[in-house]
Amino acid sequence: MTNTVRRLPAVPTEPPFDDELGQPSTEGTLALALPLMDAPAPRDADADTAALARLLPVPPAAGIRTPGRVPARRRSETPPPGPRGVVFTRALLEVLAGRRPVRQLAGWASPDLLAELASSLPATPGRGRPAPVLTSLHVSQPRESAAEVCAVIRTRMGRRQAVALRMEHTPGRGWLVTRAAVI
Repeated sequence: MTNTVRRLPAVPTEPPFDDELGQPSTEGTLALALPLMDAPAPRDADADTAALARLLPVPPAAGIRTPGRVPARRRSETPPPGPRGVVFTRALLEVLAGRRPVRQLAGWASPDLLAELASSLPATPGRGRPAPVLTSLHVSQPRESAAEVCAVIRTRMGRRQAVALRMEHTPGRGWLVTRAAVI
């Protein structure tokens, strides 16, 4: 019995590269999507608008209700809390690192939260240390006027920590952070 090593071909497991598909390369040139010669000519926009207007029903006169027609729901006027949560989280990280004064969060946080932060941090920021980096942020809305934000941060030592925020929407002030915790 002889022990011989045989080499078998490997089955490719990745899709082919663009140059292996047999299509002409556009490298170094501007790739244009030109219309085909058999394609119909573009139509006049005014003719399309007039045709659409003929298909739409005439709206009922003011004060007359059409039977069986349900009034459309108004879209929520509440802006999404995500962008405000990102900005506040970054500002909070700078406050906690001593690079920003607590009073700069006045328009973003509730008075109770500001008082809690002011009592636990120095009144005037010093040079501070580098602020942690925000790596991800997730927002959930248990109801339309409330949002819960969970963020993951990376400290300068490479440790990961979580930041939890409770935001509430008020008609006059918009999204306001009412609770904050770094875990």
